[in-house]
Amino acid sequence: MNKLESNKEKILEVKNLKCYFNYGRNLFNKENKIIKAVDGISFNINKGEVYGLVGESGCGKSTTGRAILNLIPKIGGSLKFNEELIYDVENGYSISKKHMQSLRKDMQMIFQDPYSSLDPSMTIENIIKQGIIKHGIIDKRQSRDEIKRILDLCGLREESINKYPHEFSGGERQRIVIARALSLNPKFLVCDEPTASLDVSIQAQILMLMDKLKREMNLTYLFISHNLSLVRYFCDRTGVMYLGKIVEEAEGEELFLNPKHPYTKCLISSIPKSHPKEKRTRIIMKDEIPNGYNEIKGCKFNTRCPYANEICRNQVPILKEVSKDHFVACHNI
Repeated sequence: MNKLESNKEKILEVKNLKCYFNYGRNLFNKENKIIKAVDGISFNINKGEVYGLVGESGCGKSTTGRAILNLIPKIGGSLKFNEELIYDVENGYSISKKHMQSLRKDMQMIFQDPYSSLDPSMTIENIIKQGIIKHGIIDKRQSRDEIKRILDLCGLREESINKYPHEFSGGERQRIVIARALSLNPKFLVCDEPTASLDVSIQAQILMLMDKLKREMNLTYLFISHNLSLVRYFCDRTGVMYLGKIVEEAEGEELFLNPKHPYTKCLISSIPKSHPKEKRTRIIMKDEIPNGYNEIKGCKFNTRCPYANEICRNQVPILKEVSKDHFVACHNI
């Protein structure tokens, strides 16, 4: 667990979170298998910061975001939001559905795909109005003016209010998704690959918008992405996930200038060069990422790590602090 500085106020505390799924039997699979999507991770997020979560597809990033919002079942771990315990699986505690519903306005999500996350049969006004009315944010008669204000805040014209999602470009739809989340005046946003489906120029616009809104509304982000270039320049701290485990965590540029874990080094070496004369050696990982339901003894990265030895194949490494606010789970550090 991170040793946070005393002057940093935590908004989120995740302890030993576990999310396992039954792969199940079917025509092609004759036995039940367990996928350990999230396998005992712990981290904190401070108020007003952007915490990045990176890793290959299938490492458990999106599952972590949904578990934090209490949208999927967990088999272990606990979560505190604003110092309030949301759930503690080991002790059989979970806040009531009614209470969780009231907290939804404080914990919102920006989805990866703006095309599928907006109802095509509803106008933008109705899409955004749903949450405002349900949570009693503002009187129904005043909701139209409030929606126009939020759209303007997100860089959309007020005439957008009467249009349907198919009338907008990809970037504009993502702005609508952001506007819908912000309409509830949240404190914390889970951003699940919010720029993955957008062009590079539009990605920059959306990130600039998110940064502006963070400062103006004092927001806190969990920023989930596989794009390390975005994470490097947008996030205050970053955790690197591999097969349900956080293998490294560091602040700001520290992770990119001084990576410690072999997996982190491989990911960073794959970032495209920003200049033709820049020299960088690409580190190639052995084999493909293993299936999530195949149990790996010891360090989960040992099947692909060029430095794996006997202890790596038999003992699970613990996330430990190797320098100030820099944590690594590796036997060879």
